[in-house]
Amino acid sequence: KQRKRLSNAAACSPLHCCAALMYCQLDCACCRPAGQLHVCRQLAAWYRATNNINPVNGPWDEEGGWDQTSWRNCSQLLAAPTGSSSPPAYCSWFGITCCSRAESSAGRCSPVNAVTAIDLPLNNLNASISDASFMAPLLQLHACGLTVANLEQNCFNGSMSDDWGKMVKLQELTLA
Repeated sequence: KQRKRLSNAAACSPLHCCAALMYCQLDCACCRPAGQLHVCRQLAAWYRATNNINPVNGPWDEEGGWDQTSWRNCSQLLAAPTGSSSPPAYCSWFGITCCSRAESSAGRCSPVNAVTAIDLPLNNLNASISDASFMAPLLQLHACGLTVANLEQNCFNGSMSDDWGKMVKLQELTLA
């Protein structure tokens, strides 16, 4: 059993966990730098999908942090001094909650620094909830730890696709 565990850990890199996959193995350090880069890119893609590509005229009422993805790439946003143990930049973005070390230790979330909640009610987001550019990033974020999506009273259209049913760990979804 110990040998199997070691071989799985050796074969499991952050890129294996999150990059371009529709799932995330939470025990495989998805929130190390390569995994964090993937999560940041998914958040940026979701931001663009909700029609926010222009930081000056974007329709969101509050963009705090998200708007940086319009003029800086995620590698730049996540650059931290060597040895820094600070959470990734996206953990301080408006409406984002990340899993803290204390919450992870208490068993409330996993892994540390995973995006556990997107809380953007009444923020003038607009998109089709059935569009792949809206759903694909959410599916990736869900696979990497997202359990709450409070998006109530925004400007969404479209119908709920079967993809919504893939988010089995989602504990709260508010759209109305």
